[in-house]
Amino acid sequence: MRPARLLVDFLSRHIDTPLLVLLALVALVRLPLSPLALKAERDTRVQRSLKHELNSIRHDNESYPRAATQATFDLLRHHRVRPIAGLLNSMLQLGVTLLFYSAVSDAAQEWQGPLLWVDGAALPDPTL
Repeated sequence: MRPARLLVDFLSRHIDTPLLVLLALVALVRLPLSPLALKAERDTRVQRSLKHELNSIRHDNESYPRAATQATFDLLRHHRVRPIAGLLNSMLQLGVTLLFYSAVSDAAQEWQGPLLWVDGAALPDPTL
């Protein structure tokens, strides 16, 4: 958490408005992860388009689960789809998001002044 908090503190020193600090932080976190997210989205779309072929493979190889698995992997490999990469991408994004959420939550205790509809970032949200 320390590097994330250092980044939040650095942005807070150079940007006066907490809202702009949050926007800059989101951009700095999301931009490096966007190629992974785009690849995972592409893989998901390709898998959806291959749904009928995958069902056909399962149906044709009902008695031979190992053959069905191999044929499925071959089809996905042919279309350059890596299901595990999508899972790893999601796990990476979740970890980074939790890390930066924790850093922003800690830093928000020190922010003074209003933040959108909240009178102070360190105060509880009055709408809850």
